[in-house]
Parts: sequence; C-alpha cells; structure tokens
Amino acid sequence: MNETVFYREAFEKLAEADRWEVWRDRQERLWASFIKNPREWKVVPTVGCAMCIGWEYQVAAHSWPSAFECVCGTKLIVDRSLPDKAERLTMMSDSALATYANFLFKQTKMKSERPKLSL
Repeated sequence: MNETVFYREAFEKLAEADRWEVWRDRQERLWASFIKNPREWKVVPTVGCAMCIGWEYQVAAHSWPSAFECVCGTKLIVDRSLPDKAERLTMMSDSALATYANFLFKQTKMKSERPKLSL
C-alpha cells in the first residue's frame, strides 16, 4: 500500500467532526502562509465570489492551493491537499484577514519575548 492510499483511507475513517478539524488546521496554515509569504502566492483577480454573489459562483483553480481576490475585497483560497482530494474553499474579508494577521503577529512576538533557558 503506498503512502497516498494509506493517508486517504485513514482520513476516510475519521469521524466527520475530525475531518472538519483537519480542514480547519489546514486553513490556518494556508492563511498564515498567505500573510507571512505574500510573494509566494500568485493572487488571481476575480469578479464575484461566494460572499458577494452566492455559493453558486465558482472560481476555477488550475493548481492547488490557489489564491483569488474578488472586487468586493474578499480573499479566497482553493485547496485540494487533504487526502480525499476534494476541492475546498476558504474565504476571508479584508477585516478578518487583518485581525488574523494581528493574531499571528502577537503569537510570534510572544514567542520571541519568552525568556530563553540556558543550560
């Protein structure tokens, strides 16, 4: 059994709540990367998204993860990296992205201010 099949089967055996938790963790990593390494993301402009038009509107990703920015200001990331290979969408408004960026900054700052133990 190859590694991909193993992870897909293990993912499928998870309870639905656990699968959502895995996706939530993946979203956090994607947005942290988007904020910390903006030059690594090619953001594709789009006119319309699920926030301003509704869920029937679909953006087309040709590789994963892919980032989009709607004219309404919403940032979108389409990803397909979980073991089941289902395409998933995560979105943030500018204000939510700024709040998350501040949260990440405070976490990073707190880690750097912790006293270092010397042995």
